[in-house]
Amino acid sequence: MSYQNVLYGDLKYFTLNSKNRLDDGEINNYINEEFINKSFLNYIKDFNIGYYFLIYNENSIGVTFYITDKRTTDINIKNNLDNSFAQIQTHIDKDDEEFTIKWVSVSDEHRGKKYAQFLIFLALVYTNILHSEVNKAMLDDDSDNYANGIEDPIKRRRLQSKNIYCRLGFKYEDETGGPEMLGKVDKLIEKNEELFELKRKKSGSIEKNEELKRKKSGSKTKRKTKKKSKKNKTKRKFKRSSKKSKRKKLK
Repeated sequence: MSYQNVLYGDLKYFTLNSKNRLDDGEINNYINEEFINKSFLNYIKDFNIGYYFLIYNENSIGVTFYITDKRTTDINIKNNLDNSFAQIQTHIDKDDEEFTIKWVSVSDEHRGKKYAQFLIFLALVYTNILHSEVNKAMLDDDSDNYANGIEDPIKRRRLQSKNIYCRLGFKYEDETGGPEMLGKVDKLIEKNEELFELKRKKSGSIEKNEELKRKKSGSKTKRKTKKKSKKNKTKRKFKRSSKKSKRKKLK
């Protein structure tokens, strides 16, 4: 399929490049301030978030996001993805009002840090903000934790609790088997919107609690030193008075 344009750059330290020239009105059809100013982007602290939009036409867009320790300066998406350690490739079809996750991957050394969940959430939010008429989310589950077609309900729940897509809120289209999963873009966002905000809030509250503890322990130390100094003063006074009484007796 031929394409009309390519937009690429970075989200965290925002840059925008395009293969063919676009005016401001056209750019806002594909990326805008509301999206790039979302606070959850700060979940990725020490790395960069790159993007690559392949615009086939105004109703068909290939959307890729990736996490990397490098800046995006090259239009060559293969190089950029090779330099990344987590990526998601999706397609938005505005004619059929469908958002499809084509591929999600995270390198072995970066697993367990919610990067895959973050990228899925990022792609959902992008679709909701820039292409709000699209609300049907689709994917084929080819993950290691595929958990469909299991008759035992207890075992099914246990296995699905370990499946990344089930945890995010996707449902298998046919519970008797098959990899096809569905969800609603807005509902998936609503279910997961605190996932990447809570960590920052918790860490802030923990820091505040630790600060309060330090202050309290500091005040306790001050009170203890005051008590000790008072005791020492009393002891010194007692010694002086006893010395005076001894002198009187000698006289």
